Amino acid sequence: EIEPHVRAWASLLHPDDKERLLHELEHAGDTPTSIDYRLLARDGRAVWVREDSATVRDSGGEPIYVQTFLRDIGDLKRGEDRRELLEVAEREAASESAERRSRLDLLRRVGGDIAASAELDGALARVAELVVVDLADWCVIDVVDESNELRRVAAARGALIKPNGARSPADDPEAEV
Repeated sequence: EIEPHVRAWASLLHPDDKERLLHELEHAGDTPTSIDYRLLARDGRAVWVREDSATVRDSGGEPIYVQTFLRDIGDLKRGEDRRELLEVAEREAASESAERRSRLDLLRRVGGDIAASAELDGALARVAELVVVDLADWCVIDVVDESNELRRVAAARGALIKPNGARSPADDPEAEV
């Protein structure tokens, strides 16, 4: 039979914490405990508390009573939640920054290849390869020539580009586009 004061205390426990807390307290025995959990306030709010309990013993070592101290740790929990949100935002910002840096590096390499090449078609073929290595699965580059005709100058598919940038000789991406 659960004592009335324990039953009254258990009715104040947040439903998401009740089973865990009762299990921890049941297995704590006479050892000092420090447990964080939520209590339900009269207005229905959940209030985070930290319960520190220790058994007080007489001079012969026999337990006399359990001394418990409850502290409101709501500010601490809200601070932890904010810190976690900030850490997630920081990781997302770092990832976004790395992606932007990668795209800028790609643009720098593309610009360098085009500027350094005497033959535009060869440079654009290299650009298509760079794009599928760093950015896309496919890249097709068409230009309008002097006679106002659309002409395909480069095509690349990511699966055909090896990590060192070399094309697989058996496959011609222009034939597949």
